[in-house]
Amino acid sequence: MEIFLLLALIYFSVLVFGFILEKFRIPWIFGALLLGVLFSSKTLVLNETEQTTLEILGNLGMLFLLYIIGFEMKLSEYKKHGKYIIKATAFVILFEALLGGLTLHYIFHYGMKVAFLVALSLATIGEAVLIPILDEFNLSNTKIGQMIIGIGTLDDIFEIISIFLVSLIIGSTISAEISVEKSILTLFVLVVLSSMAIKSKKIIRKEFVHRKIKYFLLAFSMFVFFVFISIGKYGDMDAIAALLAGITIGNMMPIKLKEQIEKEIKVLAYGFFATLFFFNVGLSIKLTSIAFYPILTLIIFIVSNGSKFIAMLPFRKLSLKERIIVATGICVRFSTSLIVAKLLFMHGILDIDLYSALIASASLSTFIVPFIFTQLLKKYKPENY
Repeated sequence: MEIFLLLALIYFSVLVFGFILEKFRIPWIFGALLLGVLFSSKTLVLNETEQTTLEILGNLGMLFLLYIIGFEMKLSEYKKHGKYIIKATAFVILFEALLGGLTLHYIFHYGMKVAFLVALSLATIGEAVLIPILDEFNLSNTKIGQMIIGIGTLDDIFEIISIFLVSLIIGSTISAEISVEKSILTLFVLVVLSSMAIKSKKIIRKEFVHRKIKYFLLAFSMFVFFVFISIGKYGDMDAIAALLAGITIGNMMPIKLKEQIEKEIKVLAYGFFATLFFFNVGLSIKLTSIAFYPILTLIIFIVSNGSKFIAMLPFRKLSLKERIIVATGICVRFSTSLIVAKLLFMHGILDIDLYSALIASASLSTFIVPFIFTQLLKKYKPENY
């Protein structure tokens, strides 16, 4: 298939499938993943140049998703959450990582490092799916709303940790030329560069006052993005570099200037790049692996979601019903777990069976949970703070 015709088909599928999916509170971008899954069971005929182009665009989409995750992180927001929510976040994420890691290691015999890293990435929460639902029911300021939003916000820290760890594993495992020392040196340079940029924000903001044109700000943010990626490539740390680039831009700009380009960056991220990433994710899975080894997908789904319900039991400031609602909500997973799985699979650390099962499990949660969550909220009588 000709590459431009394929691109047209990808975006058309997002329009069609996305419209239908949103009716069921499922993120519209999953339309691209569904098309990728459809093509994965067929023979997609592309020449070498077209395959390379599609792969580059998909990888760029993955890096841009990491960039937007970093861009939307507000470091000052973490201080606002109480100790109770911080403890809940740490306990829920680490408990699932422990239980999931032990399951993958002892039952399916995957290496300890990979097992725990995969489980940690699966423990992250796609709060972006939940916030519109909470707003619809006017529950954002209730106990359960604040708990869900708080856990979804604070889990960004664990997202950074998982991306950092996967970058180290990739750098030290795949390439003989990339040592751990080289990866750490690259990370050090990136962190120093990011810190210097954020600390010099007064000078930069003063210059931006005279240049409030959106296109200038967008071009500057893209410049920082690709500079960080270029440095990250040196130590196979391009994933963490994209994340740090987003954190840098998001925290060095004044709020008003950040708001000017936030919509443009999101449109670019989700409207163009992320669509191609999700298509590539769907394209790269193997349906026969899921069909022949359904128990792997089922156990990952049960353990990853069931562990959240168990982890919420000790938090008795919430009623049992509220704990069930919160546990249900935080079962939603979105981009980060898919990115970690894709990174590990691209570099040969995950086999096709586990990779396909992870994507199937994450997709299943994203399809099922919003509907169940909505039904539970319809019967919930909120108790505000």
